[in-house]
Amino acid sequence: MHTPLDQETPQSLVNNNYIRASVVTGKIRRIHTLTRQGRIIARMGESVPAGDIVGNYESKGRVVSLNVSSLTKTPPSKILGTLQIAVDEHVGPGTILAKGPSRLLGNPQWEAPFAGSICHASSLSGHAYFRESTDVNKLAAVVSGEVVQLQEGKSATIEGYGTCINCPIGNNGIAIGTLFVVPEQSKFDPSLYIEETPLILATTESVTYDWIDSLSGTQIAAVIAPSMPVAQDSTHSHPRRFITSQKIPIVLTEGVGTALMPSSLQGLFRSHEGKLATVVASILPGQSEVILDKHIVHKNSHSSYKATSSSLLGAEIVPRSEALVHSRNGAGIYTTVVEIGTREGSGLWINSNNIESMPTHSEAT
Repeated sequence: MHTPLDQETPQSLVNNNYIRASVVTGKIRRIHTLTRQGRIIARMGESVPAGDIVGNYESKGRVVSLNVSSLTKTPPSKILGTLQIAVDEHVGPGTILAKGPSRLLGNPQWEAPFAGSICHASSLSGHAYFRESTDVNKLAAVVSGEVVQLQEGKSATIEGYGTCINCPIGNNGIAIGTLFVVPEQSKFDPSLYIEETPLILATTESVTYDWIDSLSGTQIAAVIAPSMPVAQDSTHSHPRRFITSQKIPIVLTEGVGTALMPSSLQGLFRSHEGKLATVVASILPGQSEVILDKHIVHKNSHSSYKATSSSLLGAEIVPRSEALVHSRNGAGIYTTVVEIGTREGSGLWINSNNIESMPTHSEAT
């Protein structure tokens, strides 16, 4: 059992054994749970990409009501015909919702006090209810995969394939975007990035407080860094207090100090650069993680492939999975492999670079 980070001195965190990133490649299953009342919209067996919405939280806007029957001098059963807008139609503040009969001193009317919609009109009481519109909070998938389990109104479990890097320290927040590796922070200018897709930065060196501050208000969605130094001033005396005050999700793969990112981890991020990644940052020790979406073997018109190396040289093979797995070969080199099968029914893992597509009959002729 580890002492909570808030109760430790910054120096005691340096080089702690548990402050190290662990990397797991394979099937990834994540439970997406509603933390308050809402609705799960994902369907069982549905394929869901990371970032897709699997649930919505119910809005809690203000509600006002008015006796429309009294205002319009009509029976309760006929108030729907007197409303100026349809039920559930979104309107802005000041919109006329209902009008009364003309009078000497003007026409009485009901105006929307804020943006919203009429959510209900009772044909029994004659009352109509206007609900304020609020930003709808959504529950997004953190991993691409298939919905394998549902709990109505509670959670959706998604199982996919990819690489998960567990990180020891982070702040609160979830971000999904395109991964970009920054070898030198001083040479990276976030203002030059104008794409609409959010960017997740992976730095290979310890981050500085000023550099993280410079990312505020840009298209940068999250930062993956190896470490963060302990500042001497009282404002940043504890890195945990600093990163939890940031709006950008931040995760550290190594811990407190000035440690660089290990070369193997750098290679993993570089091999995934330009592809989708998810950062789940949590203030709970060991609960932060980075999920790299599965690599895809792009399908084309070729119906079969052949091996260009290994004992299967020249043999016709069939990929059994679209996912490329990060692994070390017999020489200890970090590479990507794919599971394949032969026409004879045998199967094995082979370097993804040692596969070549075979031309179709039409192409061969």
